Formats: sequence, structure tokens, C-alpha cells
Amino acid sequence: MKYKKYNLIEIALSIAILALGLTAIVSLFPLGFQEIGDSIGETYSSLVADSMMAYVSREAYSDWNALDTIPTSKSSTVLDNTSGWSKLEGDIYDPGEGNGIYGLMLTSGSNSSITDFTGEALLWKSKIKNLRAAGVSIAELPYSDATALHLEISWPVEKPYGQRKKNTYYFELFNYNQ
Repeated sequence: MKYKKYNLIEIALSIAILALGLTAIVSLFPLGFQEIGDSIGETYSSLVADSMMAYVSREAYSDWNALDTIPTSKSSTVLDNTSGWSKLEGDIYDPGEGNGIYGLMLTSGSNSSITDFTGEALLWKSKIKNLRAAGVSIAELPYSDATALHLEISWPVEKPYGQRKKNTYYFELFNYNQ
């Protein structure tokens, strides 16, 4: 039986083809990691929005006047770090400015040493307009009857505001205590 020997050119070509294939596969990893990070952010964003709106709703239903502290326009100030945040509710932090800006930080690990998500929530209110109820059109409800809440969540807080991913949520609260 006669064995065929490989020459140096064939070996070099096979190594080059293998290197190209491995490079193509490895180049997909950063894209995959980015997509995983985006999906984690989307998930946490909706969880935090639900938590935050539950907190605001609970405060409003116990004292409707608590909504007076929420600004009527979106704040132009943004957070750029996580220092100095004081815990407000669960994983929601108040940087102490009282202008509808809240910090978001979700952690994991045995002693909450791993930060999974950092973001910023901008909360503002507006009047509910063009409502139709029981066949009657209402042009605008006063804040004493109802409030439309807008919540924008952007992440990660370490990036400049313009480069962050953003989700916007809209909720309506009605004053049933009248």
C-alpha cells in the first residue's frame, strides 16, 4: 500500500481555510453578546416600568395629591453615574433631585455584588385628552380627576444619553377616591 504525502502548499491552504472559518465563527460572538445584553435590558426595562408604575399608583391611591410632585414635562437632565443614589423602592433609586429622574439598578449574587442592569427612568405627567366615555366626549380631564403618566427608561447609565437604548411607557391613572 502506497501512502500519498501532502506537500507544504496543500497544508498551508488547509490551514488558511480553517483560519478563515474560525475567524468567521469568532466574529459572531460580539454580536451575540450584544444581542444578549439588549434582551436583558428589554426584560429589565419592562419589569422596572411595572414596578415603578405600581409604586406610583399605590402612592396616588393612598394620597392623590402625591402626584403633584411629578413634573409636567420630560426632564432634560440625565444621570451619568450611580453614585449617591438612595434606595426608594426595590431597585429604584432617587438621586435626590426630585425632578422626575430616578436611577435603576438591578443586582444579583449572594450579597448583591454583581450589577446586572443600570438605567435611568424619566417620569412626567400630562392631562388625558380626547376621552370618550359612556358616549360622551371629554376634551381634557383635570389633574384632580385623572393623570397620564409617561415613563422613559434608558440603559446603560454609563453611556451618554444619546447612545443608550430607550423604551417609553404610558399609563393612565384615574382618581376613584372622589
